[in-house]
Amino acid sequence: MKMLPLIQLDALEPLAEALKIPQPLQKLARTAVHRALGSRLPRAYIPLLPLPEPLRAYLLFLDLDLNAVLHAYKSTWEAIRGTSVFV
Repeated sequence: MKMLPLIQLDALEPLAEALKIPQPLQKLARTAVHRALGSRLPRAYIPLLPLPEPLRAYLLFLDLDLNAVLHAYKSTWEAIRGTSVFV
């Protein structure tokens, strides 16, 4: 197994810090709904549930800023590789 040098592990620190923070009950419930629906495509069935629109949007992860998630993912890998595509 290849070991990462310590300098590369620093890039993973934000992720490790986030894992130390307990998740709110809302996030745990959202995850539980998706697990309960399993392979039945939650994105197809959640819109059919008789739920208020804000709750439906939350269950569909519409509250997430995917650009921020992608940027954090790319930044982490760039830090590990020692490269950057951002100017």
